[in-house]
Amino acid sequence: MKERFCLNCGHRLKNGEHVCPKCSFDNDEEKVEKMEIHAFKRLCYAEVTRSRERKDKALAFYVIAGILLVLGIVFFVLSFRYDVLRQRHFTPASTEFVFSVLSFAGFLVFGVIASVWLIPSLRRKKYFENQIRKRK
Repeated sequence: MKERFCLNCGHRLKNGEHVCPKCSFDNDEEKVEKMEIHAFKRLCYAEVTRSRERKDKALAFYVIAGILLVLGIVFFVLSFRYDVLRQRHFTPASTEFVFSVLSFAGFLVFGVIASVWLIPSLRRKKYFENQIRKRK
């Protein structure tokens, strides 16, 4: 069966479930079909707006993750030091290396959070846009 979401709050509904467990809104197909078009579209557009906002937040987190990746690379390169003979030596105890590790960790955290937000928001947006098109 196809994936369904609540019209009122956007919560994912399980197969065969008509009443949303989160907001107690009745999403029965017969009642939704009897709902006037303006109210139906208002609910759908509100969910499209919420999913776009979440998508925008996820993209902002991707930008932050990219900045942290660049900073991590720069600090990692700076953690190599020259000695008296002009030879490069890796110094893992340096502050630059610690900042590079923290930047790489931040890159991973922000990248995972962005991915977790982006994928469901795109699914919800697609679902509610299809509902709007189907109801015209």
